[in-house]
Amino acid sequence: MSDPVNSFHVLDYVAMGLFFLVCTGIGVYYGCYKKQKTTEEYLLGGRRMHLIPVAISLLVTYQSAISVLGVPLETYVYNTMSYYMWVAIMIANAIQGFLIVPLVYPLGISSSYEYFGRRFKSRAVQLLGTVMGMLQTLMYMAIVLLAPALALEAG
Repeated sequence: MSDPVNSFHVLDYVAMGLFFLVCTGIGVYYGCYKKQKTTEEYLLGGRRMHLIPVAISLLVTYQSAISVLGVPLETYVYNTMSYYMWVAIMIANAIQGFLIVPLVYPLGISSSYEYFGRRFKSRAVQLLGTVMGMLQTLMYMAIVLLAPALALEAG
């Protein structure tokens, strides 16, 4: 006998189906009818976006199971010592925002890897940075996917 609290009902399937249809419709519309003409337009929105949507996009990108599960755990285990990390992150973000971004933005580059290629005039350095970034992202994604799996397994 199935548990009525943890099972899907007709309205749940309808809501999930509508969600998938809307997401698919948005993808088809922007993929078929509103094509970007350049790589810069695709990756950076033509550099026409305002600060608030870009900041929200970056914030949401880094919200993951690591943040949701790890931060309360770290605060519980290390108490207020974990606040030192947050102070360091705020200082690093201020340095990036006030020093690095104003220097790099006028260059018109789309990634740090492109900067490596221009700065060192070497495609090998650019590719090395790209491969290292891909490996770091692969390891990060493994942890991001493992955390909710462990939480779901425990529940």
